[in-house]
Amino acid sequence: MSDKLDERVPRGWEEYFAILLRRRWWILLPLFLSWLAVWGVSWFLPTTYQSEALISAEQQKVSDQYVMENVNVNLQNRLQSTTQQVLSHASLQGIIDRFKLYSEPPRFSSFFKPKDPVDSMRSDIKIELVGSPGYRGEFVTFKIHYSADTPELAKQVIPS
Repeated sequence: MSDKLDERVPRGWEEYFAILLRRRWWILLPLFLSWLAVWGVSWFLPTTYQSEALISAEQQKVSDQYVMENVNVNLQNRLQSTTQQVLSHASLQGIIDRFKLYSEPPRFSSFFKPKDPVDSMRSDIKIELVGSPGYRGEFVTFKIHYSADTPELAKQVIPS
């Protein structure tokens, strides 16, 4: 009997297939229940829509021979200042007032302190720097992404 334990016969694909058939409910039931749980949770998650705009900065195209540059500002500083202008309190408040955003209190407002509408909008905005081809570390464009509850609102706030 000890000779049989020492001899291990490699299993063929037929034996693995037979094991799979015997244990099919151990495989299919958890797979189905996982799918059912994900599908059920998807009904309770809010749907969000995203709109994006691409903003680009370009270097001066007029020769220094004809026009003297008053301020020596590189593209990185211009992009940073443009980003700050886009996310400024006055700019965002104007957009909030124009489209009447964040007028209704969020769902669990009784549990949490109400947020400032400008802070809420900043959390819905994502800024992604886009590198220029051929220039390492140089960013001359960036994308602004805005998330909203309806596709119409997302398109109105940041038109494509």
